[in-house]
Amino acid sequence: MNRKIERHLLALTCVAVAALNLPAASAGQSNYQCEISEHLILTGKGELVRPSTPYMIGQQFAIDRRTGQVTGSVLQMWGNPKFQVIRQGSDVDWFIATGTNKQRTGGTKRERFTFIRVEEFATGPDKPFIVNTGSPITSVVASGICK
Repeated sequence: MNRKIERHLLALTCVAVAALNLPAASAGQSNYQCEISEHLILTGKGELVRPSTPYMIGQQFAIDRRTGQVTGSVLQMWGNPKFQVIRQGSDVDWFIATGTNKQRTGGTKRERFTFIRVEEFATGPDKPFIVNTGSPITSVVASGICK
């Protein structure tokens, strides 16, 4: 094999190996950086209302797009749930992660469940998200923007 062909094959091999090591998320970043702009709770009448103290508004957190793990968030205060990615997200699909905690919370001794959906397909750098988290004694919905 001549030297020129060997160099081209080596270059193609390096490009292929580098491509295989890219994160699966489509925007090229390994984390979403998110900020909550709305905080609602589910009432006994089936309505979503803003609580008298919407403590989640303005809170920031990050989501690891490979594992779904959330850091730096009020979502961790309920037993630091372990997340898993359900959908990776793309230019035509959502990023979806769910999490449960094994630590029993509050007086109910029941686990919390968290659902996060990011509209990865949204045009531009701002990706709307929605979070639903709760236990049998409370249900919280939060939304905002991830980048």
